[in-house]
Amino acid sequence: MTRKQDKGTTTTKAPPKLTLLQQAFVQAYLGIANGNATRACRTAGYKGKQGSLEVQGHDNLNNPKITQAIQARQAVMQAVSGVTIENITATFMQARQMAIDNHDVAGLTAANRELAKHLGYYEQDNLQRGDRIGIVMR
Repeated sequence: MTRKQDKGTTTTKAPPKLTLLQQAFVQAYLGIANGNATRACRTAGYKGKQGSLEVQGHDNLNNPKITQAIQARQAVMQAVSGVTIENITATFMQARQMAIDNHDVAGLTAANRELAKHLGYYEQDNLQRGDRIGIVMR
């Protein structure tokens, strides 16, 4: 919240509100769509073909109100759960090491895949059509 003083009066300006569709996008983006903006648009109820949803997802992620809402919700989720990005990364690294120690190829493959997703190595799936540069794994 921001405060604005004008001629001795103090008013509180509420953070910008999201439309119901934008709220649904934020919920889907952080939930079932697992960080995929196109899927979040589809889940939230945006209409259109794949290309239109990709553009809308890109636009949503570049909308300051929406990104602020995503960040605020992530902060609440982290505070409530106590789970941090560092905790998750450490858990994936432990699973990976256990798979190596046990010569478990399937487990190692799964741990690597999940760690790569978590670290954003599959971002091409989340990038919008105009931003694709062919990155699959860094």
